[in-house]
Amino acid sequence: MLNQSTTDSLVVTLFVGLSNLIWLPIGGAISDRIGRRPLLLAISLLCIFTTYPAIHWVAEAASFRQLFAVLLYFSFFFGIYNGAMVAAL
Repeated sequence: MLNQSTTDSLVVTLFVGLSNLIWLPIGGAISDRIGRRPLLLAISLLCIFTTYPAIHWVAEAASFRQLFAVLLYFSFFFGIYNGAMVAAL
């Protein structure tokens, strides 16, 4: 269990939402420059190879700071990937 308070969860969720607001247009702009497929493939591979270590790090010694960092990291994946995917669709 992560044993985070509801306030901690709310703060993390708020910052993840703000992070997505920033990363989505950046992902779209990057995909305009380098292409949709290379960006989608790169983010997918980065996600595949780094998700388990990130989750493991949080599960080992759960703290607000670790949860915050990992969820912002995942927010980066989501924002960049979806910024490119919306344009690809």
